[in-house]
Amino acid sequence: MRQFHLLIYLLFLGGVSACEQTVEADGDLLGFNYFPLEIGQFVSYQVEVERYNVDGEVAVESYQLQERITDTFTDISGRTTYVVERYRRPNETATWQIDSVWSAVQNGRQAIRTENNLDFVKLVFPLEAGLSWDGNVFNALGEQIYRLQNYRDPLTLNDLNFMRTLQVVQVDDSSLVTRLKRVETYAEDVGLIDLDFTNVRYRSEGEFLGQGIIEFGTIYRQKVIDYGKNEPQE
Repeated sequence: MRQFHLLIYLLFLGGVSACEQTVEADGDLLGFNYFPLEIGQFVSYQVEVERYNVDGEVAVESYQLQERITDTFTDISGRTTYVVERYRRPNETATWQIDSVWSAVQNGRQAIRTENNLDFVKLVFPLEAGLSWDGNVFNALGEQIYRLQNYRDPLTLNDLNFMRTLQVVQVDDSSLVTRLKRVETYAEDVGLIDLDFTNVRYRSEGEFLGQGIIEFGTIYRQKVIDYGKNEPQE
């Protein structure tokens, strides 16, 4: 099955045509529509953060985040790159305020996001259950093997129903004293809908070893609450 997908993909990249018609990418087959890029597209999220300090205090933060694709530019490699403006507000009644600007590109083989000036390969094409790749191949952080799972599974988040989703496990390591996990979930025609990140250290002295009591670290959860497309203004 993998060989068949690759054959179809190579035919697409080669621009095979018949009867003077160009063969177009099948988004369902190749998976491009799990990482859609179009000006006007936006996704809003509810973010919950727990920060554990060594003094025993736990700081809890809740806010909303919105990502908007607002423009394009051509990078030094000649690729069309999309500008992703990120806005933040404390709650749904407040006004969105600009937080940061990232970017994204989809080159037909990889979906790449530039986050805080670091490039990460979020997806590779054609998509298929069980795929793995180095998400850090374009940065200097060292090899990090991402794994694709739950391909095309339905999922409901915050009363929003998604017919086809997938999960990318970027890291999932645990021991008696540490837990490091980052999993991103993508939905067809939407993009990122859920980010689950945990980086904590557990108490390990004496009877606390193995009890899972957090000593310090961060738990971050980002879940979709809305998405759509704004038409460009005249």
